[in-house]
Amino acid sequence: MSRYYLLIALIATLFLGGCAVSTTDVPLPSPPRYSFEGEDLMALQALVAYHEGDAKTALYMFEELFDRTNKLEYIKEALNIGFSAALPVESLLEKALAHTPEDGDVVRVHVGVLLNNKAFEEAKMQMLRLIEREKTEQNLTILGSIHFHLKEYDLALKYYDSIYAESQSEESLLAIVDLLDVHLDRTNEAISYLETVRRMNGCTKPICYRLVQIYGKTKNIDGLISTYKMLYEGQKEDQYAAKVVELLLFKRDFAGAIAFLNQSNHDPLMLMDLHASRKAFGKAHDVAKRAYEDSGELNYLGRMAIYEYEHHKDAITKTLLSSVSAKFEKVIKTLEEPLYLNYYGYLLIDHDVDVAKGVALVKRALVKEPDSPYYIDSLAWGYYKLGRCQEAHDLMVSILNTINEPEVKEHYEKINACIRKSE
Repeated sequence: MSRYYLLIALIATLFLGGCAVSTTDVPLPSPPRYSFEGEDLMALQALVAYHEGDAKTALYMFEELFDRTNKLEYIKEALNIGFSAALPVESLLEKALAHTPEDGDVVRVHVGVLLNNKAFEEAKMQMLRLIEREKTEQNLTILGSIHFHLKEYDLALKYYDSIYAESQSEESLLAIVDLLDVHLDRTNEAISYLETVRRMNGCTKPICYRLVQIYGKTKNIDGLISTYKMLYEGQKEDQYAAKVVELLLFKRDFAGAIAFLNQSNHDPLMLMDLHASRKAFGKAHDVAKRAYEDSGELNYLGRMAIYEYEHHKDAITKTLLSSVSAKFEKVIKTLEEPLYLNYYGYLLIDHDVDVAKGVALVKRALVKEPDSPYYIDSLAWGYYKLGRCQEAHDLMVSILNTINEPEVKEHYEKINACIRKSE
C-alpha cells in the first residue's frame, strides 16, 4: 500500500463508522423532543439539501439547528458534511469542542483538520488522548497511520498489529505487510504473515496479489507458481492458469506443466503441443480426442489427424492413411487453416495417394502463408512427384538458407538428381 493510499484510507477512516451522513441511505435525526416549532422540518430540509449536493446549505442549516437547540447530533452532522465537502469548519469545530471536547466523533474531525494542515504531532497527541478513553479499531487505525506518515514505522506496526489481533481484517494485515516489506526491510516476516493467512483461510485476490508482488521482486519462481495455482483454484480464471504454465515452462518443468494442464483442463492445445514436443504423439492424440468429443471443434479433429499419423509414422498402412485422410477431409471442408491444408496435402503427395490434389491443397495453404519455407518445400516435393523438377528446384533454392531440416535436404538432393537425369 503506497503512502498516498494510506493517507486516503486515513481520511476515510475518520468517518467510516462515525456519524457522517450517507447519500444513499440517510437516517433521519431522531431527537427525543423538539426545542422549537419546525425543528424536524428544518432537519429534513438540511438532509434534502445534502442529498441534492448543496453541502454548504446543509452545513449552515445544521449549524443553525445546533445554535437553536444545543443538540450534539446537529453540530456533528455539520462538521462531517463540512469536512467531507472541504468547506471551512474551524468555527464549527470551536463550537463543538467547547460543547463536548471529549466526544470521539468531534475529536476525529479535529484530527482530520490537523492532518489537512500537516500538524501531525498535534494530531498524534489528540489521538493518544482519545485512545485512552476509546480504544477502538477505528482510532487505532488513525493513530497507526499518523505514525506511518511521521515515518515512525515501528510504532505504526505496533498499532496495526494490535488492530489485526482483534479484527483479523485483511486491510490491517496488508498494512502490516506493507510496513514490513517496504519500510522495515523485513520481507520474510511479511511473507510469513501472508502465507499463514493463505494456508488458513485460502487466497483472496488482495492477499495473493501482494504475494505475487513480493515473490516477483525476490525472484521466487516456486512462490509465484504456488500463488498463481491458489488464485486459479479460487477464481477459476484462465489468466492465472496461463501464468502457472508460463512459469513452469520458464523453469523447464515440462512434466509439471503437463500435470497442471491435465488437472486443470486449461488450454488443451498447449497440452497437445507439450506432448508433441516430447514426441508423445499418442498422448497428444488422446488429449485432442477428448477435446473434440467435448466441444466438436474441427480444430481438435485436425490435431487428431496429425497426431494419429505421427504416432504411427514408422508403420504406415492403407487403413491408417484412410483414417487420417477422412479426418482431414472433414476439417478442410470448413476450415481454411494452412496447417491442415499443408499437412494433408503433403501426406497425399509423399504417399502418392493423389499428388495433384496434394499440390492443390498446399497451394491453398500458401495463399494464407506465402513465405512459409515448409509449405514451399511441400509444393516443390509435389512438383517433383509430377515430374516438374526444374520448377521444384527453383522453389527449393529460395528456401535453402532459411530451413535446416534433414527431410528438406533429402528432397533437394532428389530434385537435383532428377534434373541431372533429364539433362
